[in-house]
Amino acid sequence: MPQPTLVDTQHSYLELAQMLILTADALRDAAAASDSSDSDDSSDSESSSDSNSESDTNDSDDSDSDNERFGDKEAADLLELQAVLFVNLAMSLVGDGSRGPYFQLPKSKDFFECCLSAPDRIFRFIFRIGRPMFEYLVEILGINPIFQSTGRKPQRHVKYQLAAFLIRYGTLGADVQGTALKLSIGYGSVVLYCRRMVRALRELKDIEDWIQELYREWGWLTDTVCCKAG
Repeated sequence: MPQPTLVDTQHSYLELAQMLILTADALRDAAAASDSSDSDDSSDSESSSDSNSESDTNDSDDSDSDNERFGDKEAADLLELQAVLFVNLAMSLVGDGSRGPYFQLPKSKDFFECCLSAPDRIFRFIFRIGRPMFEYLVEILGINPIFQSTGRKPQRHVKYQLAAFLIRYGTLGADVQGTALKLSIGYGSVVLYCRRMVRALRELKDIEDWIQELYREWGWLTDTVCCKAG
């Protein structure tokens, strides 16, 4: 059985709302007709009502008050209210049914490119390693199959993923959100890039050699990298 589309669901809600409105109109017409007949009957029975006992009058008043608690008019109002809810729900189902964009904060679009072209001192301050070591890591890590795209959507270049790894773990507290905002990528992308980097680092054959070189570049960051790399 085919699944209903968004348009089909919207039409169903509108049909329900139309049915409820028609029912409410019918109830109001019935209530108006009943009120007019009651007024005629009350005028004809005014003379005979004086002969009724006081107890019968009290019983009649109680039954009338019970009937007035919830009548056709009140039911019509409830049906119209439900119809309005269905209409609002139908109007909220707009679009082609595809998933829309998530709520996103504005992010810089050129932060990473500016960092790559920054002077060496600023480059080291941002990534916590020198430019030659950064380029060397991009070269030796880029050949890992984990950075090769296997799906329809291509991966970001390995230098972006390495930058996310270095900025995250080079920051006190390993701030994921701050890294995402700086590199203009999603929160989950930062976590994914770092996982790929850790796996690629573990698979390096000459990991000890370049860790020694990294230690000479920036000692305390090397401790973090060694911890993540196993």
